[in-house]
Formats: sequence, structure tokens, C-alpha cells
Amino acid sequence: RVALVDADLRRPRIHQVFAVPQSPGFIDMLLGERPAMVVNHVPVDGGTPISLFTSGTVPSNPSEMLSGRRTRELLAEMSAGYDYVIVDSAPVLPVSDSVALAGAVDGLFIVAQAGRVTEQQVVQTVERLGRVSAPILGLVLNQASGGRSEVYGYGGYAALSSMPAHGKLSDPVAGTARDE
Repeated sequence: RVALVDADLRRPRIHQVFAVPQSPGFIDMLLGERPAMVVNHVPVDGGTPISLFTSGTVPSNPSEMLSGRRTRELLAEMSAGYDYVIVDSAPVLPVSDSVALAGAVDGLFIVAQAGRVTEQQVVQTVERLGRVSAPILGLVLNQASGGRSEVYGYGGYAALSSMPAHGKLSDPVAGTARDE
């Protein structure tokens, strides 16, 4: 069983991608709403539905909401009821929301868009997450074309292998709040 949580409180989009209401959602759960009133069950590719928790009403203080004890408790509660809890969050560099969430998950992936995010920005992201001992599991490079392998090939691997290792890199659970 899989839960997908939209904790990107700056630009929430998961409700748009899955065409479900934005509210109530994750923030409403943090404020006391029962999970059964918030969850959307959405089939993916005609298969088993995932449990989708949209962002909910976007607060004026996202970093404070996400760094609170209640966020850790809520994600721990969710992990007891799901095999995987995948948490989407805001970009690391412009805001501190994802850094605040890093302590509430078992592992995380850095997702970067090819042609938009620079190697320097990826290094800065890893360094920022490293300061809080975030359990970085890997990097996902999306929207990379196969025809540009000279740009995204081995040079990228060399850059990543020279970065400091933080967290449980061998842990197969990514971006989750799951207890083993």
C-alpha cells in the first residue's frame, strides 16, 4: 500500500495532476482533521489505487508547520498504515521546507530537471541537506533526453561520486516516512 503526500506548500500541484480537490489535505490533518476525511484513493495506470493526500489549505508559515513535532508524528502514523509513504516537497535551495521535513523521513531522493538545474545547484542541495544529516538515497534526473548523453553521461556520475555521502544510501526505501 502506497500513500503520496503533497507537502510542497509553496506550489502544490499533486491535486492538479490527479484532478482531485486540494482541500482538505495534509495541512488539515496536521491541524486535527481525521485522515479518512482527507484521503483520495486514485488508481494509477488502471492498477491498485494509491492513497493521495493533497496539500490542503496552504498556510502562511509552511516551514514552521513542516518542522513541527506534529509533522513527524503524522508521518510516523501514516507509515504504520502503509508500506510506503512518498512525500513531495518544495525545492531545497529557495526555501527551507524540505530541510525541515528531512528529519521526518527515512530517506529522500533529490529530483532535478535536466537543462534547468545546474550541477552547482545539485551540489549546493546535497550540502544543505548534509548539514542536517538528511538520509539522501540518490538523484533522479527527469526530462533528460537520450540524445544528449554527452551532457548527462559519465560526467554527472563523476560529480555525484565526489559528493559527500550522507544518510543511508543503501536503503531501498526512498522519500518515505516508513519504519522497517
